[in-house]
Amino acid sequence: MRTLLLAGALLALVAGRADASRVPPVCPGPAGSTDPIEAAQVFLERVVERTNPEAGYRFVTDAARHGITCKSWVRGRIPFKAYRHIDWNHSTYRRVAVGTGQIVLRVSLRSTAQTKPTTFLLELREQGARWQVGFWGRG
Repeated sequence: MRTLLLAGALLALVAGRADASRVPPVCPGPAGSTDPIEAAQVFLERVVERTNPEAGYRFVTDAARHGITCKSWVRGRIPFKAYRHIDWNHSTYRRVAVGTGQIVLRVSLRSTAQTKPTTFLLELREQGARWQVGFWGRG
């Protein structure tokens, strides 16, 4: 009787895993933000720092995602290098260019594990009424 119960429990466990693998990944939230600085902050925290990358997926333009789907993104295929443990008290940004529907920021990030800051460029693009990240890279 125990063997039958154990076999039934194992079958239920395997079936549950199979059903879970069929559930499509979710990249929740709106496509960007109405506030460009908020869009930049959400991107840095969720995507670059990797605190919640799936929630940051929609803060990136389609072009900057390079065709990466939500499913691939959730599995870790993110086209931006991670920068973990950002020291928010010692990180800064400065606007270096502003145009119609575009803002470029020079972002200086410090990590709690590093003493020297690393400088990046972050481009924000206005997509309709919302702002999304169009570029992120070393600057």
